[in-house]
Amino acid sequence: MILKGTQNVIDAEVQSFSKAQTRVDTYMNYTRPPLAIGLDPIRKAFLHSKDRGIYLRYITEITKENLSCCKELIKIVDQMRHLDAIKGNFMVSESEYVGPLILFEHGKIAPQAVYSNISEVVEQQQYLFDNFWNQ
Repeated sequence: MILKGTQNVIDAEVQSFSKAQTRVDTYMNYTRPPLAIGLDPIRKAFLHSKDRGIYLRYITEITKENLSCCKELIKIVDQMRHLDAIKGNFMVSESEYVGPLILFEHGKIAPQAVYSNISEVVEQQQYLFDNFWNQ
């Protein structure tokens, strides 16, 4: 399903964190770490998940511009990896996929996102994340 409106996108991301039972894997381009740290509902979702024992992995392109935010994020997530030239954004847990549809606008929240809880979609996105993780 396509979610429209920035608040719906934020709500879907926060709900995905809260529904996670074991893990949340996040693949985000270089513009997103400042939002993960600076956007209160998202930062709180990361922190609450960590407090519940959810295993958090994060892949992003670490740059001079986002380095301070990545340093803050590494204190929250269990593991973080750098990958050059990331295009796209998505989060996947064991039961949900959320893909914010915005690429390179600093400080802007995605106005739309793709959401799915269909197991085949979630498995496919997990496979993609795992391949990126292993690079």
